[in-house]
Amino acid sequence: SRNRLEGLPRYVFNHMKNLKTLMLEENPWRCDCRLREFRSWYVGSTHRKSLSCTAPFGLKDAPWETVPEEDFGCMPQLEIYRDDATDIEDLGANITYRCVGYGDPEPEVVWDLNGKIVDQDNMMTENERVVKFD
Repeated sequence: SRNRLEGLPRYVFNHMKNLKTLMLEENPWRCDCRLREFRSWYVGSTHRKSLSCTAPFGLKDAPWETVPEEDFGCMPQLEIYRDDATDIEDLGANITYRCVGYGDPEPEVVWDLNGKIVDQDNMMTENERVVKFD
């Protein structure tokens, strides 16, 4: 305990067959997707003390067993690209934007144009949408 651990992989103790005591309390646990599998293993184990989240803010001081597994997630990261071959000053020219979203759970990418959700049926490939605006 008190060794500044923020997360651990689930398998970290698999090879320690003779492990009798595991003291993990009073660590600054960051309850996100990197801790999810270890949390599930730990909550399901016997002879354990309750551990609490330090971060993110919304889970601060929450005991692991009271937080649903799916809430141990990571914030999505979005990258938006514009096709550099298109000069934005060419009135009437097509412009292609690509949005790649990463996260755990995987984020749903929704396009919003002037407060209106762009029709999700205008799909070319899994992560590419083509929409024509007049």
